[in-house]
Amino acid sequence: MAAPIQAVPFQQADTNTAHKRLPGTGVASSPMGKKDRNLPRTAFVSLRDMPGTRVMFWVVDECPYCGERHLHLAGNIRDADPGETLGEYPAPCAPDRIYELALPPRPKRKAGKEERKRARRASRVTDLDDDV
Repeated sequence: MAAPIQAVPFQQADTNTAHKRLPGTGVASSPMGKKDRNLPRTAFVSLRDMPGTRVMFWVVDECPYCGERHLHLAGNIRDADPGETLGEYPAPCAPDRIYELALPPRPKRKAGKEERKRARRASRVTDLDDDV
């Protein structure tokens, strides 16, 4: 006869650790390695003022959801610190989705710029010495 089948108790996954943010990326990982679609996406902005007024706006040139341009109020030119208004906002194209307004990353400094500057200075000194 066949051996009787033993029942194995069901273990439920820990829901608190199922989705974690990857450190330093702002991207969530799921147990299957997929991105969490409910996390806010990053939208890079530039600060612009409205001519003839004291109003400033954060301009999202390319929305991460629809690809269009959006404006967000940044405050008054004289009184407000526009950096305080950066953060998470609902997207005007889809109010149920949220994106995070952030400044674009600064470009990295070119490697070897100081060496090129020194070489130019050294060549100028040798050119002046040759003329004398």
